[in-house]
Amino acid sequence: MLAPRSRKVWLGPLLLAVALGGPAAADADPTGAGGKSYVFRFATVAPDGSEWAKSFKAMNKELEAATHGRLKVKIYYGAIAGGELESWKRLQRGQVDGVLSGGMLCERVMPSMKVLRIPGLFQSREESFYVTHELEETLAAEAQQAGLVLMGTSGVGPDIIFSSKPLRTLEEIKQARLWAWDLDVTASAVKKEMGWNTVPTRLEDAARAFDDGKLDGFYAIPSAALVFQWYTQVRYILDLRGGYLVGCTVVSSRAFDALPLDLQKALRLAQNGLVHRFENLNRRLDKKLLGGLFQRQGLQIMQASETTRAEYFAAARAARERLGSKLVSRELMERVIKLLADYRAEHAPEP
Repeated sequence: MLAPRSRKVWLGPLLLAVALGGPAAADADPTGAGGKSYVFRFATVAPDGSEWAKSFKAMNKELEAATHGRLKVKIYYGAIAGGELESWKRLQRGQVDGVLSGGMLCERVMPSMKVLRIPGLFQSREESFYVTHELEETLAAEAQQAGLVLMGTSGVGPDIIFSSKPLRTLEEIKQARLWAWDLDVTASAVKKEMGWNTVPTRLEDAARAFDDGKLDGFYAIPSAALVFQWYTQVRYILDLRGGYLVGCTVVSSRAFDALPLDLQKALRLAQNGLVHRFENLNRRLDKKLLGGLFQRQGLQIMQASETTRAEYFAAARAARERLGSKLVSRELMERVIKLLADYRAEHAPEP
């Protein structure tokens, strides 16, 4: 159930005092078997109490049970450890051992993930899921080069438009001042080339920017509008799914290698479970939110017309072609285009 149409004040990141070093170890073995216990520390921008946080906590509970308490996870929620890039710095310094990323850190440490944020490239969540899966070996190799272990990727949701006034045509959209995550450089570059008036702002400043009259709406995923309560500030939703956000979990190779082999295996299994749980959770959330929950909170959902959709995808394609290798390498783009062609041929409707 959604909260009433009132919004909590964003308190901002708190200063975090964490110990240096690898995963916290040296607790006495709770099983009495003579081994060490470990605490693996994760950072995330997801607020505590959100549906996302519940998935993380379920993973931790399963991990503790599977390892008889020898491996636990401590999660710093709500950007307590800083935003995604600050969390990356903390990971490099050994102050956290992993990051549950909403996608922006993923792009920095695995450059091939940028292709997943190009607007208008994917026309369905299934296409995004398929290509992400096909790229996972490449992504894992890039993570390794950055001193990381890729534990998994999962779809977070489709980009749609939340606004204070109805936006139906591409020209109306281009005139609106729409929030965009300031770290989402790939999508923002394409939107700028398309002539959109996006306003890149820090995640934690988005709600205030709207209240201060700097924004007319948000270009965001449905679950983020719920978690950060942006839905309480707007009245309209344009269901134009022009892009898809993919998150990832990465851990420090140094911290991971410090774990005994059986705990490494347990952590991987727990992360695999989290990936599937998170993917399914976000799919269910999108269906419920856009299938009636937002409407019951007073929002009007408008489906993009076929004309608007066609104009959007044509403009996005022209923009990414003009940007060319400024976005991703030609080789990567050609690979993804071929993957999409294969997928669409295999899933084409019967004549």
